[in-house]
Amino acid sequence: MRKTLPPETIEALRPWPLTTPYSFFDKWRDHPPHPEAKSFHSVNAWWLNELSFLSYAPPAFVKKTLLDVGLQADVEAFSGPSTQCYTVTLPGWRVLTFRGTQVDRFWDSLLDWVSDFRILPVKDVQGHWVDRGFTAALDQVWVKVEAYLAAANDSSPLPLAFTGHSLGGALATIAASRYAGTRHLEACYTFGSPRVGDRGFGRSVVGPVYRVKNSHDIVTALPVGVLYAHVGEVGVIDDEGLLQIGSKDEKEILSLASAVKSLATELKLRVHDPQWLVPRPIARHAPINYAVHLWNNL
Repeated sequence: MRKTLPPETIEALRPWPLTTPYSFFDKWRDHPPHPEAKSFHSVNAWWLNELSFLSYAPPAFVKKTLLDVGLQADVEAFSGPSTQCYTVTLPGWRVLTFRGTQVDRFWDSLLDWVSDFRILPVKDVQGHWVDRGFTAALDQVWVKVEAYLAAANDSSPLPLAFTGHSLGGALATIAASRYAGTRHLEACYTFGSPRVGDRGFGRSVVGPVYRVKNSHDIVTALPVGVLYAHVGEVGVIDDEGLLQIGSKDEKEILSLASAVKSLATELKLRVHDPQWLVPRPIARHAPINYAVHLWNNL
């Protein structure tokens, strides 16, 4: 059964705590994952988006949700001052999922990104330019995460996927780049991710990277400028809600960036009104929007 998009209000689109009823992993037994897939797989995209959406919640809720739907999963949480991620080990599959923008500042942070674009690069270990803030956020947890993944792979080798929504997608991309330098990366799926680094960084990621973007999601156009470029194969959810693999509409998105920037002052004055109707380029970034569309595409 198809799901319905929530109203485009602050309250309905909030990633956590959920104010719009949402059932995670509906009928998952009818749509088992395919961890060994060698190309983009819509079922895997749905599974990983569900985990990305769920990662906005605290660890106890994540574990309870997976248990309630009958999924046998081991969950390990890692956190820093502004970063949180989980490893979820399922039968035959291991996933590292990063939480997006800190939930109590989700809309404030999103509008900050849109209005000022103050995102500065720093060089990674390979000499490529990557976003300074994203790198610092990943550094808060990476040593412990890397050690856990290495030990888990040695004791129980499983296909590994990286994933995340929004900021979580950016962190997943950098993490995938670091991990793939020493071990095999099965896949990285991101949802509504901003740009992460320069083209050299994108070429350096060893392994398949798939990024899903909602049509006109403004965050996927950030940071603007010639330095930053996206990584991997793109799938666009179009205006009819259909997932189109290999589509490109970056030029149209970029024109929206300047339009939304001009509205930033007004938006910041209204962002804490729970019934405020969010402009569509921002509303389409909400994780529940991705979740509904990806389910409907199954």
